[in-house]
Amino acid sequence: MTFLSFLYLCLKDVIRILGIGDGELAAVFYDFRVLHHAALEGHLEVFKYLVEEHGADVDMAGPDEGSCKVTEFLLSKGVPVDIDFNGRGTPLYSATSCDKDNTLKILLDHHANPNTVFIDIAIPLTIALVHRSSKCMKLLIEAGADVNGKGSFTSPLITAIEQGGFTNFVRLLLKAGADPNIRDNLEEKKSMVKSVADKSFRKKDYKFASAMYGTALNCGEDATLYSNRSLCKLKMGDGAGALLDANRCRMMRPNWAKACYRQGAAHMLLKQACDALQDAKKLDPQSEEIEMQLR
Repeated sequence: MTFLSFLYLCLKDVIRILGIGDGELAAVFYDFRVLHHAALEGHLEVFKYLVEEHGADVDMAGPDEGSCKVTEFLLSKGVPVDIDFNGRGTPLYSATSCDKDNTLKILLDHHANPNTVFIDIAIPLTIALVHRSSKCMKLLIEAGADVNGKGSFTSPLITAIEQGGFTNFVRLLLKAGADPNIRDNLEEKKSMVKSVADKSFRKKDYKFASAMYGTALNCGEDATLYSNRSLCKLKMGDGAGALLDANRCRMMRPNWAKACYRQGAAHMLLKQACDALQDAKKLDPQSEEIEMQLR
């Protein structure tokens, strides 16, 4: 008997013993991810009990996997097929990125948008391609996915060619009508990804913003991008990384005040870290770990 099967047998008693009211139950489900485990393992009876009898929130973000039965149940309860889980993408994105072609088909049968752009960069067709899922690609194309990836970071065809070893996927896209003469506009790419990075920075998602600035830099070096990524690394406490990007920024624009400021901020963070390690060394002079950090 699995944990969820056992849970279903004793759930009513657990709720009664804990004295949890319906209004508080959603918070408990969220903390313990009971609802998510039910969806993940396909325990429809547990899922229905939590939702129908105790009002568990079916719209809260959960794991990026699921079950066909639970997917159908959620859709029958009126959950929007293109709902965006707190910026983590639509169910279609999750199904595609996890190579869940059966779940993907259910979503498409319920008229999920096959051309939704995830975080302003990728469409489901490109995501299916990167995950080498020909089944998901074919389902998306049949549902009307744009094989040229209009409005996304790059076209699926260019992505397939750049990946290498994706010959079968290139053939699939060309057969579906992908434009073999489509241009790869690096400046447009850079601008698009920088916009995503800027939005992530404003949301204080510094790790993702840093990664996106790095992606933009792959399209061509830029002092502003190095400056912005340096600031992200500074916010994450990565003094060495922040200094490296600040130095690159300064090399490209030696007379730019912001480049100098980025260098100074990184040096300050490194000095603070060094001072803290020196204090730690005094308290524990035998520590090899501290000694390694000081080198």
